[in-house]
Amino acid sequence: MGEKVDVRVRILREAISRIEAIGRLPYSQFTKDPFILPAAERSFHVAIEALIDLGNILISELKLRTPDTYVDIFKILGEAGVLPSELVDEAISMVKFRNLLVHGYSRIDPSEIYHYSKEKPEVMKLIGKKLLEKLLSLDY
Repeated sequence: MGEKVDVRVRILREAISRIEAIGRLPYSQFTKDPFILPAAERSFHVAIEALIDLGNILISELKLRTPDTYVDIFKILGEAGVLPSELVDEAISMVKFRNLLVHGYSRIDPSEIYHYSKEKPEVMKLIGKKLLEKLLSLDY
């Protein structure tokens, strides 16, 4: 694998691991500790960025059309058969969540982040796995 992919995969795995650890905490601890919410937000941001980067690398390698937005990345990968439609929908949801983290952080409900910490790590792993499998099939 190329170094760009290796770095993104490592970052993705580390961020998901942190999110999983946060998701195992009781909600009372999640809300009391002033460092946990920002750690969860940053870990989600980094994990989603890694998925976006892997998607962009794959689009470039497959010589697919250029995406105009981050959402387009996953639509294009769905159209190309790299991701099944349910994972495309999940990836688009993750991109929208990333946008909220980056641009609408004052409107985020901590309970939503806590819920995502419990529900989304497996989805992110699956999206990452599909992207990586395709990259490996291209001998990237």
